[in-house]
Amino acid sequence: MTNNTSFMKASIKTGVVILLFFLIGCTGFKQQSVFKDQTINLATLQKITQNQYNRIQSLDGWATMTVQSPMQGYNASAHILMKKPDSLYLKIEATFGIDVGMLFADRNQYMIYSPMQNLSYSGHIDSLHKAPFLDMDITFDQLLQTVTGSELLTSLDEWKVSQSEDDIRLSGKYRDDVYLYHFHPVYGNITQLEIVNKDRQTVALHKFSNFKSVNGTRIPFHISINRPLEKQGLSLFYERMKINKSIDKNEFHIKLPDNVLKVNL
Repeated sequence: MTNNTSFMKASIKTGVVILLFFLIGCTGFKQQSVFKDQTINLATLQKITQNQYNRIQSLDGWATMTVQSPMQGYNASAHILMKKPDSLYLKIEATFGIDVGMLFADRNQYMIYSPMQNLSYSGHIDSLHKAPFLDMDITFDQLLQTVTGSELLTSLDEWKVSQSEDDIRLSGKYRDDVYLYHFHPVYGNITQLEIVNKDRQTVALHKFSNFKSVNGTRIPFHISINRPLEKQGLSLFYERMKINKSIDKNEFHIKLPDNVLKVNL
C-alpha cells in the first residue's frame, strides 16, 4: 500500500509539473513583440532595424554562395569573416577545395586575388563595383549588410504602414522609386524589400528567410539579393556561423605570391 501511495503522489507531482510547463509555455515563455507599447511608424521601424544591425559586431560564417550576372555565374562554398566597423574577408572555394578567389575590403580599399589566374585586383573602395568578383553595383556598406542579412531603412516620403497577423508592411517613395518592406510582426526583422521604378518594373528584390538565433541574435541563414533589370543576383545559404566572437586580425589578410600579376582599378 505504501509503495502504491508513493507512486500515486509521484505521478500527481509529475502531472502538476507537466501542466505548469504547459501553461508557462503558452504564456510566460511566449516571445514578446519588439513593437510592444510602441506606435508602428517609420521612425520605430528605422530604430528597430538599426538596433538589430548594431547588435552584430562580428561574423564568422560558412555558406554556399551563388553569383549570377551577364558576365558570369557560379555556385561555390564561401568562408565569410566580418568585423565592424571596417573589415570584410571572403574566401570562395569550388569543388574539392580549389580556391576560386579571395576578397578583402575595408572602408578605404579592397583587394581581390584569383589563384587560378594568379591575378590580383585592387583599388579604392568606391571602385568595388568594377571588380570582377561579384559583378554587382554594390557599396561596401551594402555588402556588410548583405553578409549579415540586414537591411537599413531608406528615408521615405509619403510612407504608410499596414499590418496583419502575419506581416507588417511599410511602403513609401524615395526619389522616383517605390519601396515596399515586409517585417516579421513579432521580431521586427525585415523579411523582404522590393523596389519598383516609375515604370512599375522591379529594380531590386531582397529576401531574408530561415531565421535562427545565434548567440542571442536573430539572423537569416538564407539571403537573396536580385537586380532583375541588370540580371544580377547574389545569394547566401549559411550552413553555420558565429556571431560576436573574437576574430584574429591576421585572418583578414591575403598573402600574394611574388609573381602575381597586379591590376589597379
